[in-house]
Amino acid sequence: MVTWVEKIEQRLNHTEKNVPWWVNDKAKLHNFAEEHGIPMPEVFRYWDEPSQLETLEDLPSRFVLKPTVMHSNWGVQLLERKEPGKYYDSLNSATYGLDGIRKVQENAYSKCNYKGQYKLMAEEFVQSPDETKPVPFDYKVYCFYDTPMLVQQVDRNGSKDKHFFFDGEFNPLPSEGYVESDWRHVELGEPVIPHDPAALLEAAIRTTVALNTPFMRVDMFHGKNGTVTGELTPAPGPLYYKKIMWLSDSFDEELGRAWDLAEQKLSH
Repeated sequence: MVTWVEKIEQRLNHTEKNVPWWVNDKAKLHNFAEEHGIPMPEVFRYWDEPSQLETLEDLPSRFVLKPTVMHSNWGVQLLERKEPGKYYDSLNSATYGLDGIRKVQENAYSKCNYKGQYKLMAEEFVQSPDETKPVPFDYKVYCFYDTPMLVQQVDRNGSKDKHFFFDGEFNPLPSEGYVESDWRHVELGEPVIPHDPAALLEAAIRTTVALNTPFMRVDMFHGKNGTVTGELTPAPGPLYYKKIMWLSDSFDEELGRAWDLAEQKLSH
């Protein structure tokens, strides 16, 4: 019996064939999403590197800056223009001028291992349906070809991220026996089911099927106007490295079986 963690290890060791690693490039992902009718935020502009940032005044009052080939929120800024030349970043709870924004992006760029593929993108700000929580909830769908098995809800409105977990049909999972944590680095959140759960799961399935892959984590943002895809994660780190949260042995095996079943479907 090969578990999900062991499957991810095989993927990271490049023993699995035909892994669509290109989805880590958000510019390519936007083209893919447009081709397959998968909802994503609108892209306003690309820059080849942060030094090209000369003005942001011609963008909408709210927008997102993010590098196209980095992960774990490196360089991601949720910006709102409060006055000319001043922007509040609701993800990092800080106010910046253009020079400050450029420094944040240059710091992220300095840590980028794929500078040949790097671009900086300005993207549509997904407006949260809850005004008390300005950062929209992130729903990470662990999808095994055509079958979602786990949904990770992330609330980034606070000093610590709050996480909650559902099964693949949005039934809440208990805090023990499935995904577990000591809750030192993150907090256990309260379940919030989006108003379009079926559409969210359908988009995740359509994405993974179109990619022709047995597993993909589809990271989606629930906004005022519905749910859109933020990024795709072929090898999610937290549950693999087990430093902040981890799978129980039985659930690790269950997800491993789901991966095996997905591979069988792809082989026919």
